[in-house]
Amino acid sequence: MVKSASSCGPSSEREISLKSGQAVYEALKQLNVDVVAIDVQSDDIDENTRLLKSHKINCAFIALHGRFGEDGQVQEVLDDLNIPYTGSGSLASSLAIDKIASRRILEVAGVAVPRYKVLDKNSYRQDWKFNENFTFPVVVKPATHGSSIGLSLLMMKKN
Repeated sequence: MVKSASSCGPSSEREISLKSGQAVYEALKQLNVDVVAIDVQSDDIDENTRLLKSHKINCAFIALHGRFGEDGQVQEVLDDLNIPYTGSGSLASSLAIDKIASRRILEVAGVAVPRYKVLDKNSYRQDWKFNENFTFPVVVKPATHGSSIGLSLLMMKKN
């Protein structure tokens, strides 16, 4: 019999991870799968290696959102333990969660992407004329968070 795991995580998206993990756990239980829910509470590699080893699972259904779930880190731990899992591998996951890296890959492949500007503490200048380069409203998103965490919609200020 396969002993599978559904897990949660330590990211800013922990609450949705817990809900997803519970839903997957319940669905697998209803299918009579020998399943255990694993609550990943840290992004410490050694701690999570010990945690996963302690449950002696044969495969993992990853229900983690955000950091240490969608970014390839948990996939690396599972790869090191030779435990198969759902979803993409570690490299694909780390590239997909990184908005800048994934956009560059899409651009090189000839896929049309909306105009964008990468702003960080090193490139930001107060005198930069944002409204001359973009049509409002614009979406601002952290480069390496999942789904809608940190998303902002900027509207042009009316005088």
